[in-house]
Amino acid sequence: MIEIVKPKEMHEWYLEAIKNLKSESFNPNANKSFEELTKEQQSIDNFISKKVNDKIQLEVNRANKWIEIRFLESKPKTEVWGVYPKNSAELIGVIKWFPNWRHYCFFPEKDTVFSDGCQLAIGFFIMDLNKNKRIIPLRPKGTEYP
Repeated sequence: MIEIVKPKEMHEWYLEAIKNLKSESFNPNANKSFEELTKEQQSIDNFISKKVNDKIQLEVNRANKWIEIRFLESKPKTEVWGVYPKNSAELIGVIKWFPNWRHYCFFPEKDTVFSDGCQLAIGFFIMDLNKNKRIIPLRPKGTEYP
C-alpha cells in the first residue's frame, strides 16, 4: 500500500485551510495539532488519508496493467528489480541503487518506450523503495510488486 498522504499531514492541511475562516465555518475543537486531537478526532484524518491513498493506489494499479516489476537479486545493502511487459519475459529496464544520488533509480533498456501510466507505476515503486530503504525485507526471486 502506498502511503503518500499521512493523517498528520492531512490535519496540517486542514489547519492551513481554516486559518483565515470565521470560527463558525469549522470545528474549533479540531483547531489544534494532530497530537493534541482525541483518538476519535484523529480517526477522521486517518479515514480521509486512507481514502486518498487508496485512490492513488488504484491509479497505480490501473497504470500497472501493462508491466510487472519483479525482484531480481539482493546486493549487500540494496536490491535489484526488473521491469517486464506483462505479455513478455523480455527485460525492459532495471531498478537499482544509484550511489551518486543515494537513491533507487530506473535504468531503461535501449530503445524502450514507456507510457505515462507505466512511468507512474515505476515512479511510485521507486518512491516506495526509497522511502523504505532501511527496512526493505529480502524477497524471494520472482516476487511481483505490489
